[in-house]
Amino acid sequence: MVHVARLPEYERSSPPGLLACLAWLDPKELLGLPFAALVLALLAMRAPAIPPGSSAIWALAGFAIVLVVWGVGIALTLIRPARRWLRASRRRAEAAELIRDLAAFGLCFSVYASLQWAVPLLNPRLFDPQLAALDRLLFGAPPALWFDPVVSPSLTLLFSLCYFLHFPLFFVTPLVLFLQGRHRERADVALGLMLAMYLGFVGYFFIPALGPFAGLADAFTHPLDDNPLRSIVSDYGVGLGTFPSLHAGIAAVVLAFAWRDNRRLFWLLLPVALSIWLSTLYLRYHYVVDLLAGWALALACRWLAPRINAVRTAWLHSRAARQTRVRLARRAWSVLPGRSGV
Repeated sequence: MVHVARLPEYERSSPPGLLACLAWLDPKELLGLPFAALVLALLAMRAPAIPPGSSAIWALAGFAIVLVVWGVGIALTLIRPARRWLRASRRRAEAAELIRDLAAFGLCFSVYASLQWAVPLLNPRLFDPQLAALDRLLFGAPPALWFDPVVSPSLTLLFSLCYFLHFPLFFVTPLVLFLQGRHRERADVALGLMLAMYLGFVGYFFIPALGPFAGLADAFTHPLDDNPLRSIVSDYGVGLGTFPSLHAGIAAVVLAFAWRDNRRLFWLLLPVALSIWLSTLYLRYHYVVDLLAGWALALACRWLAPRINAVRTAWLHSRAARQTRVRLARRAWSVLPGRSGV
C-alpha cells in the first residue's frame, strides 16, 4: 500500500482542479496536447479526405509511443516506492528526465508529420502571391531569384546537405548542456525549441504557402537538379510549411541559447546556421519574409522560455503543488482494481 501524507478533510474531499493537474505537465508536453488533439480529431472526422499513403499512420504510432512513455512516467511519479527508487540514483533521475524530453520531442515531430495533410484540410488557400509581394516590396525582387544564375548540380547538392543540417542542429545544444549537467539551461533550450515549433505550426495553418519554387516558378530560368535529399523533402516535408521558416527560427533559437550558455559552441554553430538560411533561398523553399518571421519568432521564444520555466519551477516547489500531488496520488490509487483508497 502507498502511504501519503494526511491532509485536512476539505483537501481530501475536493478533487484537484484541471489547472492544477495541467501544471504538473512539463510546458513542452502541454504545448503539444492541443495539436495532438486536433490531429486526432481530423483523423476521426475527415479520414476519407486524407490522401492514401500519407503520414497519418506514423502520427498515430508516434502518439502511441509517447502515451506509453507518459504512462510509465505517471506510475513512477504517483507510486511512492517507484518514485523513491527513481530518485535514489542521480543517473536514473537524469535518464528519466532525458526520456521525458525525448517523448516531448517525439510528440512534436509526430504532429509535424501530420501537417502535410492536416494543413490543407483546414485551410486550402495559398498565400504565395502575398509573400512574394512582400519580398518585392522589401528588396525590389524576391531574393530567391538572386541565386538563379548560379544554379549548378554541385551547388544544389551542397545546399541540400546544408538544408538537412537543420535536424541534427536541433539536438546539439540540448545534448551539450545535458552532458555538462546544466539542466536548467537545457530545459530552457528545449522549451525554446518547442515553442518555436508549435508557434510555427500555427503560422502554417493560418498562412499556408508552397514557397518560391511554386509561387515564382515562371520567374526561374534554371531548374534545380534532383537528388535524394530533395526527394526526401518533397515526399516527407510539410508542403505548405513556409511561413514562418522553422529552418530560420530553430537555427536562431539554437544560436541565441548557445550565445547565453556556451560561446564557443555559438561560434562553431554560426556557419552551420548561415548555410541553412542560405540553402532555404537557393533551394527555393522560402521567401525572405519567411526567414524574417522565423528570426522574430526565435527572439520571442528566447525571451519566453526561461520565464515560463522559472514560473513553473516556483510553482512545483510551493505547498499547493505538494498538496496537489498527494491528492492526485490518492485519487489515482483509488481507481485501481481492488483499491478503495490509500
